Amino acid sequence: MTSGFTDAGLPVGQSTVGEFWKWAYSSLADNATRGVFAEYLVGLALDGLDEPRVEWDAADLHYRGHLIEVKSSADNQVWKQDKPSVIRFAVGKKRWWDAKTNEFSDVVERAASIYVFCHYRGAAMAEQVVELDRWDFYPVPTATLDSELGEQKSMGLRRLRKLASPISQPELRPAVDILLGTT
Repeated sequence: MTSGFTDAGLPVGQSTVGEFWKWAYSSLADNATRGVFAEYLVGLALDGLDEPRVEWDAADLHYRGHLIEVKSSADNQVWKQDKPSVIRFAVGKKRWWDAKTNEFSDVVERAASIYVFCHYRGAAMAEQVVELDRWDFYPVPTATLDSELGEQKSMGLRRLRKLASPISQPELRPAVDILLGTT
């Protein structure tokens, strides 16, 4: 008898991959999982989920020959807070790794063409994270980040709102297409 993950008829101590996912990733409000969920929401909007997610790739999504970087932050976390979180997004330049070539870039830069900043405005409860009206999306061309932020490593919500206006998830694809000039 083979031990491991199966879909049915599980002896004691065995499980399905689905049960693992439920155990490990049941809280979409958890910081790391919420960030991946934000990537999924952007990929869904761009119809760009045909390739599986690759951790540590140069960018989070590939769309029409461009790299898209997704950044996420939230007002509330899963731990007890006395006040809402200060919203910050990492925007620093880096040497990036290309999963297809298994090589690092020679230069320190922002690799993506577009950054999509995702701000979750709801309570830190998994059942609410799936409510799209609690999310704001801010697509910003990397060229804008380079010219406006230079070597800056992070950016707050106030600064982001000077670079872009919040839009809904259904508005994301047309906005990204316009920014990329692919309409």
